[in-house]
Amino acid sequence: MTASAGLWQVRFPRAAATVSRGLAFSLADGHFLAALPPAAGWAPPALFAVGFATGATTLGYARVFSEALWIVLLAAAAGFLATQLGAALTAGFALGDFLLGQRVWDVNSPVGAGLFDDGLLAGLLRVRLPMLIGYALLAGLAVYLPRLARLLIADIPKVENLPRPAAFGLALALNAVVVAVTTRLWAESCAVLVRPLFTWQGGSPSTIAVSTLQVRASWVVLVAVLATAARFALLWWVYGDRARMERVVAVEEAVAQGPGTTPWLERAGPVAGAVGAAAFTTLILAGVVEAWWVAAVLFAVFCLLRLLREGRIPPRLDGWKQTAARIPVLIRLAVALLVVDTVRRVFVDANDADFTRLALFLGLSVVVLYLLLPGPPTLAGEQPPRQAPR
Repeated sequence: MTASAGLWQVRFPRAAATVSRGLAFSLADGHFLAALPPAAGWAPPALFAVGFATGATTLGYARVFSEALWIVLLAAAAGFLATQLGAALTAGFALGDFLLGQRVWDVNSPVGAGLFDDGLLAGLLRVRLPMLIGYALLAGLAVYLPRLARLLIADIPKVENLPRPAAFGLALALNAVVVAVTTRLWAESCAVLVRPLFTWQGGSPSTIAVSTLQVRASWVVLVAVLATAARFALLWWVYGDRARMERVVAVEEAVAQGPGTTPWLERAGPVAGAVGAAAFTTLILAGVVEAWWVAAVLFAVFCLLRLLREGRIPPRLDGWKQTAARIPVLIRLAVALLVVDTVRRVFVDANDADFTRLALFLGLSVVVLYLLLPGPPTLAGEQPPRQAPR
């Protein structure tokens, strides 16, 4: 293994494990590139460089990535092929855009000169903070959604009894369906959630920032599905040869030898973890929040659901968790999406510009998803986990 391959395939995931298990999993997904030693070393830094150059020059966009369809398609292709590649592209883009591409750091308000209306602090809160929301939305497509899709098909019942080609084909088909559904939902919601990059400065979203994802969501779905198929084809090729498989296994063993310490996000404790996760989720949904009381309600709901999921507050709901665990997760997800869509038709008018109603609908949707995906049950005599991997 070259020094570059060792850095990206082993050292970065091991270092990330000291911060967050979820981050480590995301950076390690792509270790199968070790079967192609040159690609294992140059693919991640190449995508990082492309992302950095794009952000530093604001190539094809003015304010937010959603103004350039090609950036979205590249993020989908990289992330659904391997989250390691999606993370490299997103990190490079965020650094280039934040440090060089976007040069406004303060706000010159014609209305007033209050602490949050004018000056550097106002710029940090009203210009720079929304930029972080934009990067998180891009990471949602390139890192979180691919990982979520793979987790959702991880418990296909009795798949081990099928012949290997049939099991592989079934996993590919189910993954493609989940990817298509979740990617379209991301595209439709992202078109709204990028609003803070404009509205927090007193403006309105540009037409292209919104319409690009609303009108061309099918292209994002297509690229995500094709990248998923390419991933499965590459995995089939890798595990079909003993020498290639041994190189991949060697990387897995090297990553597993990382530090055995508890990630510091977990050492913060369950309450701090719940508060942090709830605050982050509420911030991501800021595009549909137009009143402080709505943000407070969403924050409280997300925080309580996190603590309930981990069994930190009553009721423990272990009986319901055990019952839900007997139903394949894909079936539960399908029911959840059906219920959420039914509620949307009743609760939110497609032509309604009332974002408060939309925000409350999103909060209600999260509750429905929690009830049908409550997490694994706690075994008798077992203590709740310190914190779920993020």
